[in-house]
Amino acid sequence: MIKIWGRPSSLNSIKVLWCLDELRLDYELELWGLGHSSLDDPAYLQLNPNQMVPTIADKGFILWESHAIVRYLAAKYGFDALYPADLQVRANADKWMEWMVQNIKYRLRAIFHDRYRPGSPDGGKKAAAKGLEEIGQWWDILNIHLSGSNFVAGDNFTMGDIPLGCAVYRYREMISERPEMPHLDAWYDRLAARPAYQRHVMQPLA
Repeated sequence: MIKIWGRPSSLNSIKVLWCLDELRLDYELELWGLGHSSLDDPAYLQLNPNQMVPTIADKGFILWESHAIVRYLAAKYGFDALYPADLQVRANADKWMEWMVQNIKYRLRAIFHDRYRPGSPDGGKKAAAKGLEEIGQWWDILNIHLSGSNFVAGDNFTMGDIPLGCAVYRYREMISERPEMPHLDAWYDRLAARPAYQRHVMQPLA
């Protein structure tokens, strides 16, 4: 059984929990960070020196960094499904995972922390305002891309949808007045129909 150290309200942990559920894998969740066991505990630092979640153990193999974990799980347990066998399709899924980190993650985090974790070094009114001003134009790049496909790497759901799918839920929940993006909305509706998305992603942001 796979073990995951994390918490179900952490965006990075949610990516992994959603992936595990899509793959129908058994796992044990041990709660760490933000109201749970402290990430500076020496026992946890032996697993992950970054003091962040999530971390997983799969038959003795320890891995951290959420996107690396999603890729690993998809490759090992979802080859030619979540992890496309076609190299070009896989590269496109990978591309959008990286694009999320570079263009969505930090803007979204600034908005989230300003609203839900006041005083956090990742928040602040100035950073949140800048993130709010800029994030729509980045989502529109994905919106235009999705005019030609059902999911980010083509017609099928892949690992590439997981990080952005987690992010788009928070974006929609936090920002009521959004630019019109019909293709992004249709993609979100397809994700929202997935039971694993409902269980792990669509939860209150408090």
